[in-house]
Amino acid sequence: MEKANGRVEIRNYYVSTAIKWVKMNHPKWEKLTMIGAVETVIEVDGQQKTEWRYYIVSKKLSVEEFAKCVRGHWQVESRHWFLDVIFKEDDNKVMDKTAAYNLNILRKISLYLLSKLPFPKHANTNHKKQLSIVYHTEYYLDCIL
Repeated sequence: MEKANGRVEIRNYYVSTAIKWVKMNHPKWEKLTMIGAVETVIEVDGQQKTEWRYYIVSKKLSVEEFAKCVRGHWQVESRHWFLDVIFKEDDNKVMDKTAAYNLNILRKISLYLLSKLPFPKHANTNHKKQLSIVYHTEYYLDCIL
């Protein structure tokens, strides 16, 4: 269960290895070993909503391992979202592959620093953290170096 911003989320994880029926309909999925599902119950302002997500899995996992993998996947998705929204990575028009690769690394370092550097309490969003760095560049350079 997670509580944040007036919202409560409860996730239930399920796995099944009874997949013959899936393999019969999808013969190219020969490495399929199980299917998994995540039920998410979200409550906001006393109203509940249930969402289901389904996964095909090529490795036999316990429910706990499956849950850990799903959470890890969404952390990666979240990082990509941050790179796009905060650093506008999808708008990058650099054509040189080496330059694009180097810029991607710099963005990831910047995102890491936004999560690790000390910021005042009012700098509680990434945008405010970026502004804090702009206004106090010398201080943050000392923190990094």
